[in-house]
Amino acid sequence: MGDEIKSQIPPARRLGAYEGILSAYREHQDLLIFTLTGRTGSGCTTAANLLAEKYQGKLAAHFKPLGPEATKQKIVANFMTENWLPFSKITVSSLLLTFLAEETEQSIDLMNENIDPLRRLGADDLLHLKELLEKVRADSAGFMEILRLERAEFAALDWSGREKVKDQITTILPDLLLDLKVKLGKSYNSFLQEIGDNIRRSGSSCNSVLNPQYLFQLPRRIVRAIECIREIDKLSRTNTRIVIDAIRNPLELVYLRDRYSPLYAIAITVEEDERKGRLLASNYTDSAISAIDDREYPKKHDPYASYDALVTQDIQSCLQKSDVFIGNPGKSGSSKSTLRSQQGHLYAQLLRYTALALHPGLVTPTRDERCMQVAFIAKANSGCISRQVGAAVTDADYAVKAIGWNDVPKGQVPCSLRNVDDLMQASDEVAYSYFERENDQLRFHIDSKYSNRSKLKDKGLPCTYCFKDAANESVLKREGEKKGSNQVHTRSLHAEENAFLQLTTNGAAIRGGKLFTTASPCELCSKKAYQLGMKDIVYIDPYPGISVSHVISSGSQDTRPRVRLFSGAVGKAYHRLYEPMLPIKDEIMARLG
Repeated sequence: MGDEIKSQIPPARRLGAYEGILSAYREHQDLLIFTLTGRTGSGCTTAANLLAEKYQGKLAAHFKPLGPEATKQKIVANFMTENWLPFSKITVSSLLLTFLAEETEQSIDLMNENIDPLRRLGADDLLHLKELLEKVRADSAGFMEILRLERAEFAALDWSGREKVKDQITTILPDLLLDLKVKLGKSYNSFLQEIGDNIRRSGSSCNSVLNPQYLFQLPRRIVRAIECIREIDKLSRTNTRIVIDAIRNPLELVYLRDRYSPLYAIAITVEEDERKGRLLASNYTDSAISAIDDREYPKKHDPYASYDALVTQDIQSCLQKSDVFIGNPGKSGSSKSTLRSQQGHLYAQLLRYTALALHPGLVTPTRDERCMQVAFIAKANSGCISRQVGAAVTDADYAVKAIGWNDVPKGQVPCSLRNVDDLMQASDEVAYSYFERENDQLRFHIDSKYSNRSKLKDKGLPCTYCFKDAANESVLKREGEKKGSNQVHTRSLHAEENAFLQLTTNGAAIRGGKLFTTASPCELCSKKAYQLGMKDIVYIDPYPGISVSHVISSGSQDTRPRVRLFSGAVGKAYHRLYEPMLPIKDEIMARLG
């Protein structure tokens, strides 16, 4: 009888590759974090809001690429139709309110008295702030309570019945922040920037005394917000999608990236005249825009000049550390249909990189991405210790004809391989020029500036130096100046120059071609690009100067290169997004069973 029963039981179905693939993608898609960065007016908040909404296929359809990119857009649209989940939005500025809500009224009054008068709140604004903080304490009590928990207490927390905490993070706090923005008006940005800097300085919104122990207090709070959303999503068995609006300090970006591998830093970029036009249309004055720009994107960029420089906003460094660049075109005052089309362009790009993050290799890179990746990889060859730049020159059909990076002429030793101690011995005629070995004023300056170089030597590190900086600070400095500004005396050829010089040896025809560069070309390189007949100049990071407004913007229209911001993925993200988890053919056959 027992044998008869056994014979009626069907054999267990063998698990196939299909189940394994589902399990792999289920794990891969469980958590996705986009952290946005960009200058004020670039559109980070617009991008975050689009990601936080339901899928809008009709909006994305306003973007109409040509050729293979149109087919790729259809593939992305089909995938997103079936796999879209709205992102939970963490507004970093709204988390500043939670720090302020932890302070007493006396502490806030004292802080306001001690900050720069240009950032100080008037009596009415201060009253509005205090009233709003009472709402923060009342309406976000659950989240405020969780913020006070130690790590062990948080890990042991029972999350059942705490679903409202997610709403407090993603909706209530941002709404209160918007209320504060309306009430503070023109004082809003400068005051919030001061609060953010204080938190990085001391861990407290009302204390400006530097304490390195609290440098990462703000990103720790962002992590706590992420953990809250994550735990609440687990209750409903929902995959977690989070967008952070916005990170404006590079060390905070590094902190978050180190903790979450499924994190992509996305830079929202816009042409400068369009960005300023948007701000002016939003009732910002020219002086207010200049104040914002001086704080978050200074023309003289020295991010490590002092510890205090580490605790402020630094959009330029955030852009340099970004994984994906998304252009947000559009001028204020456009018609509704034009604005809808422009927003569709932004949204289509957000969809593309969401789809690729969830399913790597879903589509192949754009031509711009392929060429910029070559330039991006090339910059790692640079021996410049100030800034590494890469460039790639293509013909009209995007075939790469030359690559370059900023470095010294062939046969010379790059700055990264030179050492102040070796220079002081003045014996190496290959690595150090006659001028460096024999000019006493220059040598005394370098020896003095790097007098503490033993700190590096004790760690087994070389003490390299920048000749251009040293020369400008000593022999080239005029009376009364802090330092000279002569750029001619840099030891390196620019990346674009090196790429162009390659063309003189291989005879490649590149008139009507493209220049891809990780930093927009200077005036001299722009002239060379113009002379060689470049049709497009595509760049990631803007370089200060008048290359666009002067060099490129002259001559007949048909000879001028078109200068445009890069949109796409570069660096490690290029491989993370475009390398399939499995060979595409193998995955298809496994899914078909």
